[in-house]
Amino acid sequence: MSEPKRAFDQENRPADERPPQGPPDSILEKPDSILEKVVRETIAQPPPSATADWQAMQLVARRHAGEPLTPEPVGGELVEEILRRRLPLDDFPPEALREMVSTVTDSLFEHPDIVARMENLWSKLCESVKS
Repeated sequence: MSEPKRAFDQENRPADERPPQGPPDSILEKPDSILEKVVRETIAQPPPSATADWQAMQLVARRHAGEPLTPEPVGGELVEEILRRRLPLDDFPPEALREMVSTVTDSLFEHPDIVARMENLWSKLCESVKS
């Protein structure tokens, strides 16, 4: 009589025959978590006037001094400035960049707590460019 077949033991398979394990958990973060992390890092950088991100966002504040923080144009321009410094976008098609900026901006503005932090950031930026 033959023995019953046992469940296949994945650990005893050669590495090249095992199914892929998938990406590490850090890659699987929800997009909202990633966006919130970028906002937190940007707001928490001391002193803000010494950073390239801060200086880039000040350009937006100079262009829109006195305007409220809204998704367009202010929010979108802030997002684009940060993305340009954090991602290699030199060869990125302009239409794809606009779509990415719009998607990120919309996602940020869906969360009242993030909007409150962005408004605080916008207030500090506007104050910093007053002369």
